[in-house]
Amino acid sequence: MAKKAFANDDFINNPAARIPVCLCLDISGSMDAVISDGSGRYREFGGCRSKMDFLKDGIRHLYDDLKANPDTRYAVDIAVVSFADDGDIVTDFSGVRGQSGAFDLKPCGMTNMGAGVNLALNLLNARKNEYKWAGREYYQPWLILMTDGDANINMGGLHEAQRRVSDSIKSDKLIFIPVGFGPKESFGRNNELNKFSDTVRAVRYDTIDYRMFFKWLSESMDEVSRSRTTETFTPGEMPGNYEYMD
Repeated sequence: MAKKAFANDDFINNPAARIPVCLCLDISGSMDAVISDGSGRYREFGGCRSKMDFLKDGIRHLYDDLKANPDTRYAVDIAVVSFADDGDIVTDFSGVRGQSGAFDLKPCGMTNMGAGVNLALNLLNARKNEYKWAGREYYQPWLILMTDGDANINMGGLHEAQRRVSDSIKSDKLIFIPVGFGPKESFGRNNELNKFSDTVRAVRYDTIDYRMFFKWLSESMDEVSRSRTTETFTPGEMPGNYEYMD
């Protein structure tokens, strides 16, 4: 199984040190809400494109940017996980060169954030084991969590995910980027998005330019690819107007 995966992923002919990146994306029913192109704020009706449409556009641009860069083209491995009623693997880890970044993400259901994050962590751990098996150097894994609201089911699974992320950050085994987008009220009093780490604060955008965010992410990947695998990387300032969640 591992040998087949490596062959498909150009492990044999591509000696670059790898940057494993997992996008963990909320595709719950609220992601079907459209965005007003007049005010830029979210609303539940009107003839505009949905939050999910803009998110998918942003992901496609991320892949395009990574493939266009001669360093990230060979270094970045991406997996995409979605969560609604449960967690699901949209695409397992693979190099970006052979992928379009066009995924059929359809909003539905609840917000089982715990299932999504636990699945993402499992994929990242499995990928690290494959790197070790192949003798391939790799950088700190990245986990980008994006949601438009707090979890509303499987709170036990969420708390387990929060513990796992916290432990990984404390041991310098994970770069974690938690991003909320939408009204502050969507994140409730508990603000579970901010409970994954004592040192990494979640950010919230009222509205988010996904292309700008994913451009920042691709530029961060470029910086990582030109560093040493033994270095601890600190992401730079995120783009746009956001606030840290309390």
